[in-house]
Amino acid sequence: MGCKEGCIKQLMKMTVGSRRPIGLIEDTVVKTSFLSVYVLYLQTMYLENKLDYVMYGHLGDGNLHTRPIIDMNSPSEVQLIESIADEVFSRVIKNRGTITGEHGDGLARVGYIHRVYGQAIFSIFRQVKQLFDPTYLMNPGKKISKMTIVTTASRKLRNTTIMSQLKSPKSNYTFSNHNIASKTKRC
Repeated sequence: MGCKEGCIKQLMKMTVGSRRPIGLIEDTVVKTSFLSVYVLYLQTMYLENKLDYVMYGHLGDGNLHTRPIIDMNSPSEVQLIESIADEVFSRVIKNRGTITGEHGDGLARVGYIHRVYGQAIFSIFRQVKQLFDPTYLMNPGKKISKMTIVTTASRKLRNTTIMSQLKSPKSNYTFSNHNIASKTKRC
């Protein structure tokens, strides 16, 4: 079993109740010469904030995957992870890294993309989107959002609230100690 699989197994053991691994800062890339300092910085930040986490990556190219685990039912923990993301992304960008190494900009980091590329390039992204997709039908909310930007953690918190109201339908499938609603909430 490789490190990635081992980390993911360990991560799943830590998800109890509404605690979930958050993938907001899970795809940063920094120069390999800065990597050791960066890893220590992240570990210190997680320890200071008393957060469990997993960390693995592609060290040869400076790509680090890290997922802190927070209680998605706690607005203060959701706010904490957004604050941490803001600080981490600022540090990565300041050191000429990127916040989206291999998993793409997507929905999770749409609120931070303008900081990575700068206003000039970001405005070109907007112009291209407006030219080819003025009604925002293709990949809505990715890279460019016409709505007010909502971070992933806030979106997940809202979804968790909706999920908490989910009732289990009758099923012939046995879900062992959990019902379908509790299994769905783990996603």
